[in-house]
Order: sequence, then structure tokens, then C-alpha cells
Amino acid sequence: MAKRKKMQGILWSLLHAAAMVLFTWGWLNFGPTSEDERILIRASTIAKRLLFNIDHDRPKRHELMFINVAHDLDLIPRPDGNGTNLITNRAALARVLEFFKQHPDYYKYIVCDIVFDQADESENGPLKDSLLRAAFANLPRVVCAAGTNGKGELSQGLFPGKKAAVEYRARQGSLFLKFRLYQGKNKSLPLVMYEDIHQGKMTSHALGYTVNGSPSFNKMIIDFRVRQHQLKDTSFYGGCYTLHTMGELIDLYEFDTSIFEYMKKHRPIILIGDFTRADVHRTVVGQTAGTLILLNTYLGLVKGQSIISPFLVLLVWLGYFVLSYLTFYGLPFKTSNAWHRFSQTLAGKLIIEYISIALFLMLLTVLAYAFFQVHINILIIGVYIRLLYWTLGWRRRRKEQRHSPKQEQRQEGPRPSKFYQQDISSYKPGKYKAENKRSFTQG
Repeated sequence: MAKRKKMQGILWSLLHAAAMVLFTWGWLNFGPTSEDERILIRASTIAKRLLFNIDHDRPKRHELMFINVAHDLDLIPRPDGNGTNLITNRAALARVLEFFKQHPDYYKYIVCDIVFDQADESENGPLKDSLLRAAFANLPRVVCAAGTNGKGELSQGLFPGKKAAVEYRARQGSLFLKFRLYQGKNKSLPLVMYEDIHQGKMTSHALGYTVNGSPSFNKMIIDFRVRQHQLKDTSFYGGCYTLHTMGELIDLYEFDTSIFEYMKKHRPIILIGDFTRADVHRTVVGQTAGTLILLNTYLGLVKGQSIISPFLVLLVWLGYFVLSYLTFYGLPFKTSNAWHRFSQTLAGKLIIEYISIALFLMLLTVLAYAFFQVHINILIIGVYIRLLYWTLGWRRRRKEQRHSPKQEQRQEGPRPSKFYQQDISSYKPGKYKAENKRSFTQG
């Protein structure tokens, strides 16, 4: 009987753990990022990327090329006629893109992290717009950032070419921790970039997402393999990466085209954006350009960071199983008298019922992040386990209180009041005398 109860306990704990795994999956995909998760993500990222300086998975310098548009700007009238707006110098950008259009074997892919949603109505504006429109036409392997309208539909902007959504533009000033690969019904720019370069495929289903047929998270923690401080060199041959202005590139290919043989050899990914002025955001590794957020999300996809590994599911399931069994049935072995006395003290209850749960969940999420780049929301799970523990204890006490009078009656026999009541009710006058006379005669 005891063995059967133990097997039932294991089965119920496994089923409960499976339900908790499903809840965790739903929360990681669709739920908000809580404060405890922010703290753990920040601590893990800082320890990995800054404290221990783990950068073996960072792309090589020749694999990337950065073009900064922050210093090549034009003033154009606002659409409402009230003042002016700063925009990228479209004539300069057109000249840069024309060079790549003439030399398609000099690059692997172009990311243009600029939203073109307002026509240039200045004196020479229509000419500049026409030059940029011609540069984008039939330009191979390029994607541009785009906003969305009130219905969530992707805006196609002013110029031709492939467009993709960028979530961070709607959340300026926030601390970036996670990036949505599907933003509503639209694919994000890093996702489009991954699908184009690596012929991958992410699909949205009714209950989740898959990448190349494998189950995937939609919200991905950004692991900053490339950071802002690494974009500090403006020459081809020094520093971590190369950060050019458009003016520098125009001068280079007009007067010394031999330097671009370096590009022909390595075919880097070209990233065009504002790296130093307006499009800079707060992250766990400091101020970071929005284009770098997109790049690091793409690199996470390449590393398979969004894929839900079966080993991750097994790790979380086993962790939840242990937590469930201890919550339902307590320790599976007899403890010493000293431990029993300690567990009844205030400090013992605090450690067993609160601190131990938090430490266990922290260990579980550290392991999940170290091996699978996933953080478990320990606050939500911890609160749930504590409420479950309290509810089970309350039901156990109620059950004991309800059964205690019957147990006392079974152990001690009828109460005196009932005995006297039964004796008196069964007494009849003359009955005792008659019974004695009959027994005397028989004797």
C-alpha cells in the first residue's frame, strides 16, 4: 500500500510539473518581463560579457561593416508646415548604395535601418528622393526598416525594396532585454535577415512558433555579442570593427578603389544606421545603437538561441517535478529529531518555506540561461508554489479537525453522557427485579 501511494505521488508530481512547464512556455512567449527577470538577465549578461569577457562567439571584424549616417543630415520642412525635421542625406546615401549596386560581389547583405516615411519637400528634395529611389531599385540582398500603421500593417515607405518591422522604434528610452521575432503579423528585420541569408524559415502557428520545423520562442533575450564600445575605429585595419561615415566612403571609392578589394575577399554584412546620435537606447551593457540591437538579435537566431531544446524542457520538467513532490509530500525520507525541531522554529520555517524555494528556482534559471539562453520567471513560479503550499496545508488542517472527534470516539468508546442516556432510556420498572428472580430460580 505504501509503495502504491508513493508511485501515485510521483505520477501526480510529474503531471503537475508538466502543467508548470506549459505555463512557463506561455509566459516566456506571451507574458511581460517582470522585475526579477530583469535583474537576472542583467546580472547574467554583465557577468558573461563584461566581467568574464566571454567573446569567443563574436563575429570576426571582416564579417561586418558599419556605416554611420548620424553626421550626414538634411533639414526638411515638417508635413504640417510647423518647423523642420532632420533626415538622412538621401543624395549621399544614394551614392553609397549605387556603389554596392555596381559591385554586388563586395557584400553579403545590406541592412538599412532607416525609416523613409516622409518625402523631402525642400528645394532640391525631389531630386534627392529620385536618386535614392533609383539606387534602391533592383538592389540585391537588401532590407529596410519600416513602421506600422494603426491597423498593424507594415508601411512600404517611399522607396522600393524589401521592408521589415523594428519593434524598438515604438519603445524609445526603455531598457532592452527581449526582442519579438514576430511583431504582430509582421516579421521583424532580424528574422527577415536570418531567413534571407541562411534560407531559414520561422512560422507562426495557432499555439506557438517554429524555426525550420523546431519549436521556438517568439521573444528572445538579446545576448550582446557586438557592443557599442567596439565601434570606435574609423580605419579598415584597426580596432574591433570599422565604423565609417558616408562621406568617408564616398571619398574612398572615388580616390582609392583598391581598398575595396578587402571587401570583395570577405563579403561583409553592411549595416547602415544612426550609431551615435538619435537611435541609441539603454540596454544591460550600456547605451547601444538600435542597429546593434537588430544585429545581435540576428546573431542570436544564427546561434539557435530561440529554439526550444528538448534538453531545456527536460531540465525544467525535472526541476518542477522535484519542487512539486516536495510541496505535495515533503521530503521522501525520515529526518532526524534535530532537523524536525529546527523546522518548527521561526528561522527553520523561513528557510524551508521561503528561502529554499527561491534558491532552488534561482539555480534552475541560472542553469537554463547558462546552457540554453533562457530565463525562467522565478517570481511568478515562487509565488504560485508558496500559495499551493499554503492551500495544501490549510486543507490538511481542516481535514484533521473534521476527523478528530470520530477518532477520539473510536479510541475512547462512548462518551459518559451517551452511556447514561442509553442506560436510562432502556430502564423499565420491575425489569431488574424480575431478571434477578429468574436467574436465582435457574441457579
